Formats: sequence, C-alpha cells, structure tokens
Amino acid sequence: MPCNTSDVRQFAARLSGLGGQARRGAVDVLRSNTEAIKRRMRADLSGTSFKAASGDVWDESANHGDTIANEIGLRTGAGHSGNIANIAYWGGRTGGGSAPEPATALEAQQDTFVADLNTMIEGLLT
Repeated sequence: MPCNTSDVRQFAARLSGLGGQARRGAVDVLRSNTEAIKRRMRADLSGTSFKAASGDVWDESANHGDTIANEIGLRTGAGHSGNIANIAYWGGRTGGGSAPEPATALEAQQDTFVADLNTMIEGLLT
C-alpha cells in the first residue's frame, strides 16, 4: 500500500536537532493520529458485512532508540476475527472486498498528521 511519506521524512530531519522534547511531542502526535486512523478503519469495517473484524483493529508502538513508529493492523489468530481481513478488503472467489483498503484511512489522515507535526515543531521553536 504505497503512501507518500516525503513530508514526514522532511519533518524527521528537522526533529533530529530538537532533542528529547521534540521526540516526546512527535510520539504524542503519532499516537493521536494513529488513534484517528484506527477509528477510521473500524468505521470502514463496521459499515460492511465484516463488522466483527472492526473490534480487532489494533496498533503497536515502536518508540525506542532512533525509532518513532506505530504499526496498525488487525489481530489474527484464535479468538480474533482479523483473519478475514484479506477477504474484507480485497475479496475472495465468492465475494467480499466491500471494505475500503486500509491505505485510505492512512491517506485521509496524512495532511492532518503533517499539520500536527508542524504545529508541534512551531511550538518548540517559539
């Protein structure tokens, strides 16, 4: 799922000189935007016949060292309905494919994410 991340990469370069305060701010911005993406993915799934999978949208943070990242997906395995995600998003031989692809939630949040990073950085620089 391609997504233009050039703006985010430019912000990362700017953040490198601002220290721990910028890092904490970036983690907060990432967390709030991750929550918005998860809400969108849940809403997208809830509007389909695969609504049971909406409760299995999750995220995992990897905020250590030089890494600030969150992974968003669906829980799979015993007791989780995320196993049907491929069918929900892309369909199978008997149907499905009624949920918007996960990339649409990411793309919908991209401008807000960049704006939130801008606001956070401007707050540090003033």
